[in-house]
Amino acid sequence: MSTESTPSTPTTKKSQKKSPVSKSVKAGLVFPVGRLRSKLRTKSTFRISQTSAVYAAAVLEYIALEIIELAGDHAKRLGVKTITPEHVQFVFKTDECFVELAPTEMALSTSRSFEDATIAIRKERSAKRKLNQAKKEKKEKK
Repeated sequence: MSTESTPSTPTTKKSQKKSPVSKSVKAGLVFPVGRLRSKLRTKSTFRISQTSAVYAAAVLEYIALEIIELAGDHAKRLGVKTITPEHVQFVFKTDECFVELAPTEMALSTSRSFEDATIAIRKERSAKRKLNQAKKEKKEKK
C-alpha cells in the first residue's frame, strides 16, 4: 500500500472572506458606535478616538434603558400598555437621578400636565370598565 499525498485545495484564511462586524457588535452595544463617532467628529474640532465613541454609546444606551424601564413601570402602574411622552416626562420629573439632567423649565412647565394626564387616564379606564359592566349586565338579562 502506498500512501500518496495528494495536494488538496488549500483552505487558507485569506481565501475565506469574513463578514464585516460593526463596532457596536464588537462592543456588545445596541447604539450605533460608528454613527456616534462620526457625529462627534463633525461637531468637534478635536480628534475622537474609537474608544471614546464606544464609551459615549454605552453611556447613552444605559441612560436610554433606564428611562424606558422607569417609564414602562409608570405606564404599567397606570394600566396602559404603551409608553407615551408623558410617562417619559414623569420619569424626568420624579426620579432623583434624572431631575439633575432635565432642564428646570421642562420640569416646571409640565408639572401640572402630569397630574392632568394621570387623572384623564384614570377617568378613561373607569369609563371603559363601566361600559364593559353595562354590556355584561345586558347579556345576562337576555
